[in-house]
Amino acid sequence: MNASLAVVPRPCQESSRPDVAWIKKNVPVLEVAKALGLRIRHRRAKCWRPENHTHGDAEPSLHFHERKNRVRCFVCDMRGGHSNVDLVMGVLDLTFGEAVRWIAERFPVPNVKVGRPVGSRAAQAAPYRVGVHGSAWEVIIRSGMWGALSAAERSILMVLDYFKDSETGITRMSYRAIMRYSGVAKMANVSSAIKEFRKMHAAQAIPGPRIGITRECSSYRVTLDDPKFLDLCNGVCRANREQVAQERDYRQSLRAKRQQTKPQEKPSTCEGLNLSSPGEAVTNKSLPAGNREISFSGEMAFREVQS
Repeated sequence: MNASLAVVPRPCQESSRPDVAWIKKNVPVLEVAKALGLRIRHRRAKCWRPENHTHGDAEPSLHFHERKNRVRCFVCDMRGGHSNVDLVMGVLDLTFGEAVRWIAERFPVPNVKVGRPVGSRAAQAAPYRVGVHGSAWEVIIRSGMWGALSAAERSILMVLDYFKDSETGITRMSYRAIMRYSGVAKMANVSSAIKEFRKMHAAQAIPGPRIGITRECSSYRVTLDDPKFLDLCNGVCRANREQVAQERDYRQSLRAKRQQTKPQEKPSTCEGLNLSSPGEAVTNKSLPAGNREISFSGEMAFREVQS
């Protein structure tokens, strides 16, 4: 991500198939934003949707996460933000295929390999439904919210749910204990994760009582069945399905374009070829001795008589 790519417009062949997964992972979203003409300062820029902001986004709310290669407006967008393709679609009001071609014309992008991926493909995508395994974690996993969380948030949320009291459903742990069992190395990450859980209504935090200059451990309650959290999960599921549908339509359009540009093969016929009749067919195979006929021309017969 540190090496910047040259933004040089180049013609994109119609028959090319840019690798969308490679684009989202390797083309820096910050460089794409610069190519779009956004004024960036300290990894921040003004949102392209000023109507959603009180003062036209006078204080830039668009933040670029270079490590995740994502961009997010803290006012307009949900957690996770947008990819570089989504950014081009939003700023230029393009379709998914047009945004992919726009990036492929300005950045060196490899083409996807022709052919189906190795492995079997199900007849249809698994439906987003819960209650199959009887676990409260089905909602967060099947909706795609689990993948939207960071590694630290996933570990901490699982630890808080695992150590809860079976009767009250409350987990009482210190930051040190959460760090020990979740594998998170910094207290700041624990604090930010808990704040995010409270904002998402995925967990409740009850501060411990203060005794003198010290404070007892806080208590937590994981609320994966909260209606507001379920609305967020449904929103993530809809966004994922829309993205999958866009990529599927894009691949179908490329497939249809290849079928149109593919030269049609003419049926192989013998018309116009100088072929002999079946009775005059010439072969290199020797005939049986009884069927051989030896003939001489007139000149050769005369020479034989003179000799």
